[in-house]
Amino acid sequence: MSDNTPSQSRRLLLIGWDAADWNVINPLLEKGEMPALARLIDQGVSGEIETLYPALSPMLWTSIATGKRPYKHGIHGFSEPNPHGPGVRPVTNVSRNTKAVWNILQQNQQKSNVVGWWPSHPAEPIDGVMVSNHYHQAASVDPDAQWPLAAKSVHPPRLRSELAKLRFHPAELMPEHILPFVPKAAEIDQSKDSRLSTLGKMLAECITVNAAATALIQNEPWDFMGVYFDAIDHFSHLFMKYHPPRRDWINERDFELYQGVVAGAYRFHDMMLDALLSQVDDDTTVMLISDHGFHPNHLRPREIPNEPAGPAAEHSPFGIFVMSGPGIATGNKIQGASLLDITPTILQVFGLPAADDMDGRVLHEVFEEENLIETIPSWDDVPGDCGMHSADFRLDPQEAQAALQQLVALGYIEDPGEEIGEVVANTNRELQYNLARSYMDGNRHIDAIPILQDCWERWPKESRFGVQLIQCHLSLEQASDARTALATLVKRKQDLAASAKQELQDLAEQLEAEGKKDEELDEKQAKQIRSLRMQASLNPYAAKMLEGNVFFAEKNFDGAVACYQQAEPFHQQRPEVFMRQGHALRELERYEEAASRFRQALELDPRNPQAHLGLCRCQLKLDKLDEAEASARTSLDYRFLNPWGHYFLAAAMIRNRSFHEAVDALEEAIAQNPNFPAAHEALVEIYSGPLRSFEQQGRHSQLANDARDRIKKMQEGRLAPSVPTDKLQSESSFEPAKLVSIKRGAAKSDSSEVITVVSGLPRSGTSLMMNMLDAAGIEILTDGQRAADEDNPRGYFEYLPATQLRTERAWIPDAKGKAVKIVAQLLRYLPKNQKYRFILMDRSLDEVLASQEKMLARNGKQQPESSDSDALKRVFKQQLTRTRHFLEKSMCDLMVVPFSQCISEPQAVAEKLGDFLNLEFDAKDIAARIDSKLYRNRRS
Repeated sequence: MSDNTPSQSRRLLLIGWDAADWNVINPLLEKGEMPALARLIDQGVSGEIETLYPALSPMLWTSIATGKRPYKHGIHGFSEPNPHGPGVRPVTNVSRNTKAVWNILQQNQQKSNVVGWWPSHPAEPIDGVMVSNHYHQAASVDPDAQWPLAAKSVHPPRLRSELAKLRFHPAELMPEHILPFVPKAAEIDQSKDSRLSTLGKMLAECITVNAAATALIQNEPWDFMGVYFDAIDHFSHLFMKYHPPRRDWINERDFELYQGVVAGAYRFHDMMLDALLSQVDDDTTVMLISDHGFHPNHLRPREIPNEPAGPAAEHSPFGIFVMSGPGIATGNKIQGASLLDITPTILQVFGLPAADDMDGRVLHEVFEEENLIETIPSWDDVPGDCGMHSADFRLDPQEAQAALQQLVALGYIEDPGEEIGEVVANTNRELQYNLARSYMDGNRHIDAIPILQDCWERWPKESRFGVQLIQCHLSLEQASDARTALATLVKRKQDLAASAKQELQDLAEQLEAEGKKDEELDEKQAKQIRSLRMQASLNPYAAKMLEGNVFFAEKNFDGAVACYQQAEPFHQQRPEVFMRQGHALRELERYEEAASRFRQALELDPRNPQAHLGLCRCQLKLDKLDEAEASARTSLDYRFLNPWGHYFLAAAMIRNRSFHEAVDALEEAIAQNPNFPAAHEALVEIYSGPLRSFEQQGRHSQLANDARDRIKKMQEGRLAPSVPTDKLQSESSFEPAKLVSIKRGAAKSDSSEVITVVSGLPRSGTSLMMNMLDAAGIEILTDGQRAADEDNPRGYFEYLPATQLRTERAWIPDAKGKAVKIVAQLLRYLPKNQKYRFILMDRSLDEVLASQEKMLARNGKQQPESSDSDALKRVFKQQLTRTRHFLEKSMCDLMVVPFSQCISEPQAVAEKLGDFLNLEFDAKDIAARIDSKLYRNRRS
């Protein structure tokens, strides 16, 4: 093992161009229009890098920064429920539950500057600088609109004012900025065409990121610098449809105006690349990557799927990879790389080990000399400050929403309303759907099935859930389940189409009666009509493809071929239809025909790894062994993480008598998929013959049996999903509770000006404390609306407006000189212009949840659907920790009271309370308000 001590002279600049694609870049390179990139390629290595699915940027760039798939790192979409209240917010890094590369480097004495990474808001307190992805976003193109710098978008705070000055507002753009992209911009009526304005906003944001990056690269110390530009993706989504050649469905005038925008975006990025490269020396390693590509050719879709994140259909599966610097090979083409490989490779540059729980690998082929570094189990287990947000700051948004629903059900927080609730539910739905697709992409279909089943049951009109569920069943060879799901899908689609047709007819009659024409419809009506038209149409291509896939799983290959052939006329530009025909024809032993179909697929998409692998399998059957080996290698060049690719490469090698090389390929296949009996069986054949080893033969025979057993259990549903468990344990409280009080001056204030706030979780003893304060002679702010009952026979002492603190604070002055009960999650909404003292009740979370559950049952209410006891414990624990930190920083008097001590030592608590309140009373009278018989829901 080499010396893992990082060299202090090592530096690495990582530049991200979202959606950059070689199919756009290569023609520009040939014309000499991207000189900076050309130099970088000449000085190092380059190639393609495969994306993950779903190809959604926040998920992908977090995988790039962590080396882990989304089901490990926790970022699952574009938005998330707001953990602090009703509604949703853009995705934040708060949900990321593992260390990013800059956190790992910090623990190894490396400074990092990170600019614009998605998501990186709120900025993490790293040793270095973080400028979040909210820094450059202008809310409006209006030159008179205010543009305050987003809170928590810059760390450290000392740089806020200087970085704020570097932002470039869209209103600052001049004609000379726009004309390189749209030479005929002056001819555009911007009152009717907003595309020019949108282009300006994207350009200004791009300029802002570059300004911050170039300033920091010069003026702040760094060992690692990561800069992310989202503009190519944004330019492409809006303008790639106009990129030459013109497709027959594109308006000629639009093509004439906007055909040069995408190429202009790439040329501009090359200029910014040149500016960054001019600031680094020859001892700096530079890595330029994209998370996926963007179809610029016949593969770009004519229509975007009518679903959230539908525009991702325009993405291609391969991004760009370029790397140069000291010790980096020159002139090599890198193949088979995945975006999961970026973090392990960066760690290698710094002489640090990758981790076993990372899903990527070190790209050893980029280095001039191989320097093997042993891995460690996990960087997350390495203690010490890493610059991540603290544990109490990080809050799982879905679990937080479940906690919010629990509080609403208990009556402690006002209901956010059905409309907001629907928005949150839809957001959670998309997060779950994306999580399921991430499991599928990681070959964990067994984990995806219950998520998809739940989504499809709750949203039966959303056929995408059914489609993906069918794919899961097919991947697990559950043909009967796939057939059942297909029948359900077809029936639902037919019913939905009939219903939509009727709604369209009714709406058309209504509009005709109103005398409205299509051009006179408002946006809401137009959107409704578009949606109904899509629902009313059936896609025979998709239905036949799915039916063919089910026939294939049932081993009815003639039926499969017939379905695929019926599907072919509906979309001849789609390689999948030819690939599926090829697979079915191969099973029918019509190998020449099958090979022909795979070649047709490759004519449409030469980079398709599965088409190359299908061709390899046909060539093996036709005894074209050298061609088969070449096709397998080409497949792996595009997708290295492909166990079957390594298996069939080994099959070609075995028949060419390259047994040692075949063993290496089979071992790689098993490393990628431990449940691979065919690979173990191939090794049994090798070790029982040409490379005789009884020990290895027996070992792999047993492993093959074990793998078959696991697969059978999965197919029968007897193997539990392997969802990773959260590292946070369901401890009884946020820390061992002690009876403490901290005085900071409220006792010296006029008591008539001080508000005494009793807080904690519902059922943590807040009503008990209010009872004690009442006995002590402190006036209680209560409206008496919530009567005493079996749960609180001595009363709740509640005040309804206090449950509405998020939106209503006018009542606060009425609380002066009184005590009021406010649930812990709402304390942050208290106005700062008042004087407070806080009493925080602490109780075992097991007891709190048990009491809440019984209270809901007695009130005839069900536990919220999304509630899960362990999840609620984790959320409540984090919320209590956050509340404690908030109170400790508030500089107000604070008393923490363990509920259990109220029961076991009531007089000691009463005496401490008198001291805290600066009141003289008989502690026995106050302690008498505590009835130990009411102490229920103890932990057993």
